[in-house]
Amino acid sequence: MDKETLVRNVSRKTGFYQQTVSLVFESIFEEIKDGVANGERVKVPSFGTFESVVQSARTGRNVRTGEAVHIPERKTPGFKPYSNFKELVRRKSEYGN
Repeated sequence: MDKETLVRNVSRKTGFYQQTVSLVFESIFEEIKDGVANGERVKVPSFGTFESVVQSARTGRNVRTGEAVHIPERKTPGFKPYSNFKELVRRKSEYGN
């Protein structure tokens, strides 16, 4: 599902104009990105937690030469779904839509 379909579906369910729904989605996602970028945990009830995750430094390989390359520690965005969300996905995959 892409953003346009998501906005259209929420617009139908809520009765709000698509433009309004789109603006709200953009605002929510900007707040999530800003929060995670600033090191905050962003918790969305019944959905999950967005947070910054540290990937440890490691040694990789140059695929062309096979030479060892140092990959420094870095932060990356992460998402941990809540158990009720995981269970919904499991049920849907086991029993179909």
